[in-house]
Amino acid sequence: MVVTIALAASLVTFPGGSTGDLVESVHEATNRNVFITQAFVQPVKKFDFDTKSYDDLAFDIRMGAKVHVVPGSDLVFEDTMLPPIRMPSLGVAQGVMPKWESLSPENIAKGLVTFQTSGDERLDPVYLDRAPFSKPVIVNWMLGKYGVAVNVEKMPEKAFLTCIAQSVGGKLVEDKENYHLDLDPEAFRTRVLDLLAARTPSDGPKPDAATQEKENRILLLAAIIRDADADTLLKAFKEPGSAAEFSANSSSALASDIAQVLTETGQARPRGRMLEAKIGNGLAFLDARTEMVVTLKADFTARIAITAVDNRDRPRTFELTVNP
Repeated sequence: MVVTIALAASLVTFPGGSTGDLVESVHEATNRNVFITQAFVQPVKKFDFDTKSYDDLAFDIRMGAKVHVVPGSDLVFEDTMLPPIRMPSLGVAQGVMPKWESLSPENIAKGLVTFQTSGDERLDPVYLDRAPFSKPVIVNWMLGKYGVAVNVEKMPEKAFLTCIAQSVGGKLVEDKENYHLDLDPEAFRTRVLDLLAARTPSDGPKPDAATQEKENRILLLAAIIRDADADTLLKAFKEPGSAAEFSANSSSALASDIAQVLTETGQARPRGRMLEAKIGNGLAFLDARTEMVVTLKADFTARIAITAVDNRDRPRTFELTVNP
């Protein structure tokens, strides 16, 4: 990668290319360790970056590459998006799949990591379990499919793993036997919601019934992800096939969000102090007695069991299926 000095000694022009090219340019110009993760793979346009200070450099990369900075002594950036491949039905473009690279024994010496990606090469964090670190690395499966562009030289392995984890919405946890790259539930929540928000909008002011039904399910999933507690998220996405339940009553944020979604999409209307709602298997009246049990699954589907009353004031359980 050719780095062009422009205007002043501290100003460098990146000619455009991939994030793999960008980390190479930044490392060559500054000798800093650099990590840039894209879940939504896209090229970076030409821009200048100033190397005179960390703050100037981080700001220029953030603006030029359209990424967010993770504060710290090393340059760590990410796009706060869950890889679109996790929910392909949303219609969010994944971009060109990268050439996946892994660390080899030559990349780790005396606990120090030297590793570079360039062009369309990327590191997938799930492959870190193959690398010869001083301890085995166990990676949560939801931290995979991220394309991490990286350029580091003689970086301590624990710092390296910490930066990788931070760039994909995870955190490094160490015990006597292993390194663990675990989910950070709040960072994961942000990435899921950002992916849902990036979905293809409905065509026209009045989408057909099938399109509207899909939109309703997406809005309900967003409400569940937004309101689920951290432990529920960790349990639901611990491994493929996992699921977790949590409860909500009529005064909860989730109940309010569900009522709003049902109302805005024409599935419910106020009826005195109750909400009359058409829910899957009948006509429900939601009020202060309403209870909900949500089952969230690792494939981003969910089931909402709503205990309410029917049109004859009889207790009944109604079900909403959430499948984007």
